[in-house]
Amino acid sequence: MKIMFLTDLHYSYPSFYKEKALKENNQDVDALILCGDNAEIDPSSGNHKYLFSLLKKNYACPIGFVVGNHELFGDKMSPNIPTEKIMALLANYESLAKEFEMIYLEKENLSFKEAVIAGTYGHYDGSLIPEKTKGYFNQDKKTVKTLITNLEDRVNSTNKQLIIIGHTVPDKSLIGRPNSLQQDKFTPYAGSTQLKKMMKKLNPIIYICGHTHAIAQEMIENTLCLNIGTDYNTFKAVVYDTKEKLLSMKDERVF
Repeated sequence: MKIMFLTDLHYSYPSFYKEKALKENNQDVDALILCGDNAEIDPSSGNHKYLFSLLKKNYACPIGFVVGNHELFGDKMSPNIPTEKIMALLANYESLAKEFEMIYLEKENLSFKEAVIAGTYGHYDGSLIPEKTKGYFNQDKKTVKTLITNLEDRVNSTNKQLIIIGHTVPDKSLIGRPNSLQQDKFTPYAGSTQLKKMMKKLNPIIYICGHTHAIAQEMIENTLCLNIGTDYNTFKAVVYDTKEKLLSMKDERVF
């Protein structure tokens, strides 16, 4: 079984090059998973509806997704966003998933004979750089804990290969900007160490994320963690082969 992962498409209609890339990567794929910031928000959800319609038309396989910060807050992020507000914003995507017959991984898993795919937006809580963010992200810590608890309840125990996707990163090393001032700049809003603790507990075979628009890879205990690193002017498609237990880049292009 081959599962393709995409992240940070930031789709906004029209987008000829992204549409072309999506259409050209629909072969030899048994499932398609979107890891957040899939499309830019707009009042009518038009960008999401066009993207989801395009995917349903071109991919004859199950499609699952989580959302990202751009789908919740646009291009603005700040500390201490009330947990209740974020949970309400996340719930808005349940109806879109039903309309396009997709799996919203924030609410349910995608299960196959060989593997189970679970996911969450993840959020951020300043914990990747605690010495500089102490006291600023109390609500966000609560949000991350809520999302992780919900995911753990959905997974329970499984003897299949467990794949977890998120939008945000579980470790500073996965921000993808080592030896750069931007590494610390992104850190407060990049992710949460709670995600790392979750992986140590659940022991997924892989964790796929995005968010920071820079590629990075790290082993956390027995879990291979990959930030796909898609940026606004790039397209990257990663495929995991459950039989070979191999993760590889299927396509990479710059617009």
